[in-house]
Amino acid sequence: ELGNVRMVVDGELAPEPVAHVDVTVSFETGLLGIAVDPEWPDEPWLYLYYSDAADARNRLIRIRVEDGREVDRETLVDALPTAAAYHNGGDMLFGADGMLYLTVGDAHDGERAQDPADLGGKVLRLMPDGSIPADNPIPGTLTYTLGHRNSFGLCVDPATGDLWETENGEPVEELNRLRAGANYGWPVGQGALDQKGFQDPVITLTEVAPTGCAIWRGHLYFATYGDGILRRLALDGSTSGTVFGFDERAFDLVVG
Repeated sequence: ELGNVRMVVDGELAPEPVAHVDVTVSFETGLLGIAVDPEWPDEPWLYLYYSDAADARNRLIRIRVEDGREVDRETLVDALPTAAAYHNGGDMLFGADGMLYLTVGDAHDGERAQDPADLGGKVLRLMPDGSIPADNPIPGTLTYTLGHRNSFGLCVDPATGDLWETENGEPVEELNRLRAGANYGWPVGQGALDQKGFQDPVITLTEVAPTGCAIWRGHLYFATYGDGILRRLALDGSTSGTVFGFDERAFDLVVG
């Protein structure tokens, strides 16, 4: 059922959902992201980012789980309205520093992406309780990086702690290594701008629309919306290629 959070135990899907949220479903809205507290099960929190059917606004919440079922929930961030139905973001993870990172699209309003105080077009960095970390690059805000258009993937390099982001564009898509406080250029432009004040992507793509990503054994793996192919890129830039072709679009990856 749409909006359900399910759990797999010993290879079997548990019969009852852990939790449910009522979601708006239209194009790029819905239950968009999930992360597990790195201190699980001592801190039994699930983090969800979803398009709330009650008020058509994207929202970050966390749910406390006991014995496989929700016992409490807290709202951490009220993000952007879903009126445009596109560019909502939602991928998230805990970094090597224990902070929660969340992608937020520009909601089809590119000017948001250049306003450090606006949530749109950003990668956000939060404490696990939703508060602003004292060492965030733009003090007093959740902004970690800015200038993003339509982020679909976020992944961490377990060897270095580096964060990577995939970003859909027209016609140029990007694979970005995230640097604290960096500006990735949207809506000034896409791809390599080679302008002072902007961080260029590590690699640009066309017509594949990268989605979820994962880093494994020195390679960045990323799925694609455009053709359903799983690709990989050596982090040192030496090699790239295709790995697998799915029968349909692929949205996310995780290393088991």
